[in-house]
Amino acid sequence: MTMDGEAAAPPVCDVSGDDLQRIYYYSVFPNMLLTPHPDFVLFHHITPKGPGSITNNCYWLFHPDVIADKNAQERIKSAVDFWDLTNRQDWTVCEQMQKGTGSKRFTRGYYSGQEDILLALDKELLKVLGHDK
Repeated sequence: MTMDGEAAAPPVCDVSGDDLQRIYYYSVFPNMLLTPHPDFVLFHHITPKGPGSITNNCYWLFHPDVIADKNAQERIKSAVDFWDLTNRQDWTVCEQMQKGTGSKRFTRGYYSGQEDILLALDKELLKVLGHDK
């Protein structure tokens, strides 16, 4: 994913077929998100700073040949810029939603059918914290 929709680099390994158009998302409990793209791998290391605050360190892993290629730097920058733009938008929405959950008028809702992974993550977190009874 880049600003112009083109690949940031050649495939990282033997990626072919439909996987050239796919991005996979994995959550490694408790604080890592792993996102292999066809042309690079992105991972997030999330560290709580306190109630309502985290540090999200993100790492882009490109093949060493891509890193060494001076001509590839603009493509790498485009991937990082795209990520930065879209994630800042997501963070704004998340922050607004989080504020809403603190309202006295807030009532819990149900997870949609598209939120199975979030439900599983919440259940695992409650289990680890001893609140799954």
